[in-house]
Amino acid sequence: MKQYGLIDKKILFDNSLSLEAKGVYGLMMSFDSEIVNVEEIYNYSSEDKEVIDRAVQELQAHGYVFIEK
Repeated sequence: MKQYGLIDKKILFDNSLSLEAKGVYGLMMSFDSEIVNVEEIYNYSSEDKEVIDRAVQELQAHGYVFIEK
């Protein structure tokens, strides 16, 4: 796994996003792949799955992530 991730400042300064969503996005950007399985995020967080799911839905609603099923 790479030692850094790049995060667009637009997301960090978007005051319509919660800190949870910004944190989840930051974690997503640290992965080596453009495709991230939500299970990976669960494994790297102390938050409940519901918190992660809510943050991912928030990011999706604002157009920052796309979910494939």
